[in-house]
Amino acid sequence: MTEKIQQQITIISKAGTITYTNPFELKQEKEEKGTNFEYSNKGEKIAILDELEIKIKNIITGKTEQELKQFSKPYKMEFSPLDNYLITYEKMTPDHQQNKKGNIAVWDLKKGKEVQRFTQINFNDKSKHFIFTEDEQLCARMDHNQIIFFTTENIHLNPIKTMGVKGIASFEFVSGKKLGQYFLLFFIKQKGMSSMFRICEYPRSQALYQQQLGSVDELDVKWSYDKEYLLVGSNSSVDQTDKNYFGSTKLFFLKSNGSFFAHVPLLEGPVYDYAFHPTRHEFIVISGFMPGKPFLYDEKCDQVYDFGNIHCNGVSFSPNGKYAVFTGFGNLSGEIHFWDIENFRLIRKNKAECSVLTKWSDCSNFLLTAVLFPQMKVDNEFRVFSHNGLAIKTIPADTIRKVDWKPLPKDQLDQVFTLSKENFDFLSLNQNSIQNENTPKNQNSQEKIIPKKVGKYVPPMLANKEVAKPKVELSTPHFIRPLSSFRPDQKNKDEKKTNQNQNEKINKNQNQSQNRNQQKKKKKKKKKPFRKNQPKQNMQRKPFSKK
Repeated sequence: MTEKIQQQITIISKAGTITYTNPFELKQEKEEKGTNFEYSNKGEKIAILDELEIKIKNIITGKTEQELKQFSKPYKMEFSPLDNYLITYEKMTPDHQQNKKGNIAVWDLKKGKEVQRFTQINFNDKSKHFIFTEDEQLCARMDHNQIIFFTTENIHLNPIKTMGVKGIASFEFVSGKKLGQYFLLFFIKQKGMSSMFRICEYPRSQALYQQQLGSVDELDVKWSYDKEYLLVGSNSSVDQTDKNYFGSTKLFFLKSNGSFFAHVPLLEGPVYDYAFHPTRHEFIVISGFMPGKPFLYDEKCDQVYDFGNIHCNGVSFSPNGKYAVFTGFGNLSGEIHFWDIENFRLIRKNKAECSVLTKWSDCSNFLLTAVLFPQMKVDNEFRVFSHNGLAIKTIPADTIRKVDWKPLPKDQLDQVFTLSKENFDFLSLNQNSIQNENTPKNQNSQEKIIPKKVGKYVPPMLANKEVAKPKVELSTPHFIRPLSSFRPDQKNKDEKKTNQNQNEKINKNQNQSQNRNQQKKKKKKKKKPFRKNQPKQNMQRKPFSKK
């Protein structure tokens, strides 16, 4: 028998880089110096940042394959889609300005040398400033009001194309076998021009589609699994209706080639989060005043399922698309709702107080949550849950800055360690005992503890005044449209199940009728039982009497 592959979790804490294996036990395997780390997309390598150098290590052998130096203040790094290149980010220092040295570098990991370096003064952790296509045939970077394109073969030479785009704030490269090479541009509001996003096809700079956004400060884009559809969320710090203190959000749903566009129908109130299904063209959006309401949308941007009102502000699908979690982190109590998306049922509720991170393992068997620094400066920890919502393990650590799963190739997902039935039974019993310990024990069972009612704080200026509150219509989970209307494959499964049930019923009826007929035949064939004590009848005829 082949050994099961153990999932790995790596964290950055005050002690350095620590690696844990086996989510059921979370054994500490390695500990070394480091201020940041990044896994390769295939999960074969790990890049560890230690002061002024980056070590590229092989995860299987544990050996250091490369050491990259010549840094001043490196703090972030990322691998290219096929793990052939590493992009490193450095903080701007006087040395960069005096020597005119760039703070973003691209390294060729096969040759072990730097192939390009450029300067980017203003950048954030969310956006990528040097982007590769999925096949790594093309790459591009943004420089002031232009986008510069390179081929990976000649990445160290002159660019093959330069596109001037005035007022550009960010861009994303999208590639696919069916779609070709597309990129999305986002323009901020300037004099005489409102904010907008534009979809173009390489190498032409003409827009396939563009949409005016009005006054927008930030753009958030999420793509479907095959890059055919995308959700574009435009955030504005000012709400013109004065109903939301945190601004307003508009959500658009469109095809990447511009052939379909729709405004996502939302509830009145803020938009908390949205996510695409990992294997379907479906997505979930959480909107409305708290408690928010998640809706499932189909590829026509129609609402098909209502999950009911939940105190949540985040949603995350498992990689296999069977499960989803709704999380209430931040200023909420930390509730986690585990849902079975295939059968549309709530599996279990649990809690992870003060958490700011949620991430599924690639095998979809485990969920990771974490309390990170600097959002929380005390009680840093990370927790592991099973896919059905059972809490497995909690590991506290001092000053956890980052935590992540080791990626797994798709061909190894069947070989991953999974929890057995005994593990699930142990976890369920353990949680039941914890809940029983937390319940208050009264000396007299007849006495009930009645909590005191505490009134809400009302400012003096609003005393004796009626304040208009947003009306929230509460609802329970239900289908808005039949399941067969937006999941034809699910319809076939349901039809097969119904046919099987009907066939089983028919077979049962036939068997019952056959048994009845056989019983009737047996009854007919049965002879009367011979009684031993019964007197024998005289078979002789009596003579006729003469009168």
